Amino acid sequence: MTCTPGSGPECQAVGDEHVVTPSEFTRAGVVTATPAADGSAAVDVVFDPEGATAFLEASRQVVDKGDSGRLVLRINDQAISAVRVPSAVAVTRLHISLPDHLHAQDVVRQITEG
Repeated sequence: MTCTPGSGPECQAVGDEHVVTPSEFTRAGVVTATPAADGSAAVDVVFDPEGATAFLEASRQVVDKGDSGRLVLRINDQAISAVRVPSAVAVTRLHISLPDHLHAQDVVRQITEG
């Protein structure tokens, strides 16, 4: 859910959004993670079947929250993205744009080690 900056300690900046980060995250299994082929500051991931199901369910939960719902992606303990999801998303591949302070190769390493 989105929040107003400074409204409380649970309100955190994630990219261009301010969100209340969930206390629990669902782990999405990944088969492969690679730096984006186009050279952008992004990572391409391929989910395993359970990871694709987890992503679909998470996107459904965000849609149920309405306009203030955001899908928060986290790697290890760091939230890296918070995006609006207008409808449930069934995907096996995902292109994740990274904030400026993260490097694709480091994120790939964290995903594959983790």
